[in-house]
Amino acid sequence: MYSNLLLGSSGYLKCDTCPFARYCIKQCQGACFEYSKEPLYPIPDVCDLEICKIIFTLNLILDLKNKINQEQYGGK
Repeated sequence: MYSNLLLGSSGYLKCDTCPFARYCIKQCQGACFEYSKEPLYPIPDVCDLEICKIIFTLNLILDLKNKINQEQYGGK
């Protein structure tokens, strides 16, 4: 197993290089351990799902912001 000294600031391996780590809720260490026998290495499929949720949510927020701006400022 990896020492805590080798981990990045996020507490998970691989997450320090992920551009979505700031928005991610992270994964259950128990589930990670069951999957790979390493509690601090995220499950790739769960990462992909989380990234899709983040992208969808950010796009939804941007669309709503644009609609509000169009209503308030007449399409500017």
